[in-house]
Amino acid sequence: MAQGGILLDLGRKVLLIFAWEGPTTELRHRAAAFALIRAAWPGWDVRWLYDGPAELREYLGLDPDYVRSRDPDLSPAPFLAPDDEDLAGPDPGGVVITIGTKRCHVASDAFDHPVREGAALLNRLMHAPRHKICRLHRNSGIHLDPQHRRLGWWSLYSSPHAYQVPEMWPGWRVEFWRDNWRQHARAGDRFSPAPLDTPEHATAAVLAQAEERRILRADNHAHTHTTRLQAIRQLILGPPHPGARHTEKR
Repeated sequence: MAQGGILLDLGRKVLLIFAWEGPTTELRHRAAAFALIRAAWPGWDVRWLYDGPAELREYLGLDPDYVRSRDPDLSPAPFLAPDDEDLAGPDPGGVVITIGTKRCHVASDAFDHPVREGAALLNRLMHAPRHKICRLHRNSGIHLDPQHRRLGWWSLYSSPHAYQVPEMWPGWRVEFWRDNWRQHARAGDRFSPAPLDTPEHATAAVLAQAEERRILRADNHAHTHTTRLQAIRQLILGPPHPGARHTEKR
């Protein structure tokens, strides 16, 4: 499964993007990343694909299910304790889950999104570690109101079946807030992220990440090119003769 992708519709000037990691999926950097993308593509309609490659195929008129997992079993995300090492760092990711105004939990984002579990998620949350108030910069979240059977959720990264979540929660009113994490923060007082960087600082951080990735790609390309030349040389000339190696050492 692709970790990210881009589609350029030259006729309509539409740019479609999806990703599971990088600055576009980080709460601190998403707005700055999109501002840079839109500045680089003036006059284009830049859209984020919340359903990833399936939504991209649907835009092209192709079968979206072709790229969906055919495994009916979910991989439930483990819940993380407040002192879990996965929560260290300025952008720890994870899925913050709040229940009413009294409970807050955090799940790993390295597995299937917890919202896909349906109401069975409530049973698992009964034994999950609790957090007082989540102030870390998460990249996805769920707010549950069991009394009124309401659910709101958001995600900065692409999530399979994003638009089919209402079918997974029969009898519940489901709202997909897309990337609007502020709606989650307003829904209760258990999710209150620390203040974000200034736009200037966030833009500088995104550009620095882009430069680091460019250098890494250049290094990988140079290493691959050298390896291929060595393989071609060995194929043409054959392996060095043991005597020749001994002479070179002398």
